[in-house]
Amino acid sequence: MLQHSPAVRVERSISEHRSLSQRLAAATRQSVSVVDHRLQLAMRALHSVSPLATLDRGYAIVMDARTGQALSRATDVNPGSDIRARLQKGELLATVREVSDDG
Repeated sequence: MLQHSPAVRVERSISEHRSLSQRLAAATRQSVSVVDHRLQLAMRALHSVSPLATLDRGYAIVMDARTGQALSRATDVNPGSDIRARLQKGELLATVREVSDDG
């Protein structure tokens, strides 16, 4: 008859609540850890294709100073045109003296 007393039922409920709370906290930590890991991988992949990663490796991004468009061919500008070269730290503004098309 002691098993059916309200005090025993309350104690079991409290114990079950503690257990479920601990399991929920562990499951939440696990889920957050998995999502955090996936986020870190995605950030790493995104950074690897970022133009800023190119700058970190010592390259420059050269743009037409007037339009701001990135240049991929020397023939995209003419002698006398202003260009802007973005480096890892800072920018250079230059005037093109000569254009050579090597390929």
